Amino acid sequence: MLSESFMEDTSFQEENLFLTPLYQYESARNSLAMDKVSGRVVMVKRLSFYSTAIYQYLKEHENPHVPTIYALQEENGVLTVVEEYVSGCGLDYILANDLLNRNQRADVILQLLDALIFLHAARPQIIHRDIKPANIIRTDEGLVKLVDYNAAKTPQEGKTKDTVLIGTQGSAAPEQYGFGQSDARTDLYAMGVLIRELFKETDPLQKAAAKATRLDPDERYQSALEMKTAILRILGSLPQHRKPGIPGFRSGTDWKMTVAIASDAIFVLFFVTYSPTDHKLSTAILDRIVFIALYLCGVDLFFDGPFLSPHFPGCQDKRRWVRILSRFLWFFLMVFVLVGAVASLEKLLPW
Repeated sequence: MLSESFMEDTSFQEENLFLTPLYQYESARNSLAMDKVSGRVVMVKRLSFYSTAIYQYLKEHENPHVPTIYALQEENGVLTVVEEYVSGCGLDYILANDLLNRNQRADVILQLLDALIFLHAARPQIIHRDIKPANIIRTDEGLVKLVDYNAAKTPQEGKTKDTVLIGTQGSAAPEQYGFGQSDARTDLYAMGVLIRELFKETDPLQKAAAKATRLDPDERYQSALEMKTAILRILGSLPQHRKPGIPGFRSGTDWKMTVAIASDAIFVLFFVTYSPTDHKLSTAILDRIVFIALYLCGVDLFFDGPFLSPHFPGCQDKRRWVRILSRFLWFFLMVFVLVGAVASLEKLLPW
C-alpha cells in the first residue's frame, strides 16, 4: 500500500523538480518517482537520522562514484532527499552469484577507493561509515557507485570517540563501537573487510586487507590514496596486470635493467661459446636446447611470467618465503627432469 503523502505529486520549485510517484519500498522511507520536467526516474528518501551538511556538500560537488543529489528539503526533523536512481546490480547479489572475475573485482575496489578519495577530500572530511556490499552498486557499464549516506559523519574536533555508535557488524571498525572517533581510516578498515570477501585467501590482495584492518588506526593505511597506490603496486606484480615487454625492462628501473642486460649477455655468451667435452653434435644441440628451456622457465618463474608461475602451486602464495621457496623447488625439479631426459636421449643417438 502506498501512503497518502506518497500518492501526491511533490514539487521542488528551486530545483525545478515536479515528481510523480512510481513505487514505494517496504520501508516506507524510500520510493521511486519520475520528474515530469526531465522524464528521469529518481530515488526519494525520507531520513530521520542524517547530516544536512553532508548531503548539501554532495549536492554541490558531484562525483561519478556518488549518486547525484538533485534536491533537499528539511521539515519537522525529516530530511527528504531526491537523488539519482542508480540502475545496476548490488555487490551483495553479485557476490552471492559469483558474477565477476578477479580483474573485475579488483576494478570495483579501485573505483570505491576513488569514491573515498573524493569524500575524504571534503573539509571537513566525509566518513561513510557503512561500506558493505549492499551499499555498492555496479552499473551495466561497469561504473561503481557507493550509495546510502545515512550513517555518514564528519570528524569533530575535541572528541575522542563517536557520539552515536553506528555501522554494520562485521565491516565496522573498532572505533565505531566506542573505541575512538571515526575518521578516514574507518572507511579503509571496511575496505579491507570487503577485499577479504571479494578475493580468495591466497590472493596477494589479502596483504592490503590485512594492513587496512589492523586494530590500531595508526597502523592502517592513512589515506584512500595510499591504499589505492599499494593495491596498484600489488596488482602490477601479477601476471594478468603486467605490462607487455621483456622481463627486467617493463618497469624502467635502472638496476633491474642492468641486471637483465647482464644476465642476457651471460646467456648469449655461454650459448655461443659452449662446447661439449665429447664433441658430439647431438650433445651440443641437446645441451643448448636444455639451456634455452631452463633459461626461459627460470625467467617465467622468478619474474612472474604468464605461463608457469600462475599455475604452479605455491608460486602465487601470499607469503613471500613460500613463493620464493616454491619457485626454487619447481626450477630445480625442471633441471632434474630435463637433464635426466637429455642424458638418456644422448645415449640413444649415434651422432
